[in-house]
Amino acid sequence: MPVLLPDGYSVDAETWLLKESGRLLKVRMHSTSDRVLGKLRLPQLRVEFEFDAYSEQDVDGFMCRLLRLYHRGGG
Repeated sequence: MPVLLPDGYSVDAETWLLKESGRLLKVRMHSTSDRVLGKLRLPQLRVEFEFDAYSEQDVDGFMCRLLRLYHRGGG
């Protein structure tokens, strides 16, 4: 997450806050139960984004950057 957020964000337990120019972005993360596939255990994380006073274009731009950063190749 630090790669996506400019300087000035704060972290409190499972919540990241970014206040800038009258806007507020909250990112909440919650651990959920592991996904089990045979002997393989995969940890899962539920992430919620709350954008206050962001334009649709700003939200789309942020989510595109997030998807590019966390994209995992496969095949």
